[in-house]
Amino acid sequence: MPNELDGFGARVKARRLELGLTMEALGKRIAVHRQAIIQYEQGRCVPRLNHALALADALEIPLYRLTESGRVFDSEEATVSDRLLREAWNRYDTLADKLDALAQEARR
Repeated sequence: MPNELDGFGARVKARRLELGLTMEALGKRIAVHRQAIIQYEQGRCVPRLNHALALADALEIPLYRLTESGRVFDSEEATVSDRLLREAWNRYDTLADKLDALAQEARR
């Protein structure tokens, strides 16, 4: 049975090589260790959303190109999809910061 992560990892690796990037260079671009890039490319793990978004940016492609499973998006759909994912992540990140602040306040 094919692993969904295999496709993701293969697309990350193919694009990285297309751009002439080493694993180390890609890792530096998204602030992760080379080992994380190896894990992503070999399909052993999937990055968190913030790292997936950073990967797409570093690889200079829309996120859906890394995660697609045969569905073809037109450029408007891809733009909307990426924008919505980024907005969702920013909301999550903002909420997480607020929760951290509340937790720190409660400990005082």
